Amino acid sequence: MRLHAQACVSCQYKDEDKDKDKDEDKYEDEEKYKYQYEEEALRAAPSRKEERIVLDTRVAVISIIVEDDNSTTELNELLSSFSEYVIGRMGVPYKERGVRLISVAVDAPQDKIAALSGRIGSLPGVSVKTAYASI
Repeated sequence: MRLHAQACVSCQYKDEDKDKDKDEDKYEDEEKYKYQYEEEALRAAPSRKEERIVLDTRVAVISIIVEDDNSTTELNELLSSFSEYVIGRMGVPYKERGVRLISVAVDAPQDKIAALSGRIGSLPGVSVKTAYASI
């Protein structure tokens, strides 16, 4: 039988196909290992907040002037909903003039900063301006 396989062209092709199958199996095993390695690397990756800093984010200061007391509750809810991007905030009540001055430092994608500023600006009796850092 072995002599037949050596002489027969179709049997030689079958042997080559078996070798190809072995190579493909080896390749699949390497791919599985590669994915396992990537999964382990992802598990060891930084937290969501640390990852956010590495991604394309901008540092900005949102300056807010509140003239209508009725908007403060909505404003605080908005700022709380974006709290993952807030670095810090400072509020100064200016009683003599009846306004509240608020500065919010953020590190977020530009579209998130623009969305927050836009929502704040749409509140009645609230003015907002945003300044971006060049970094």
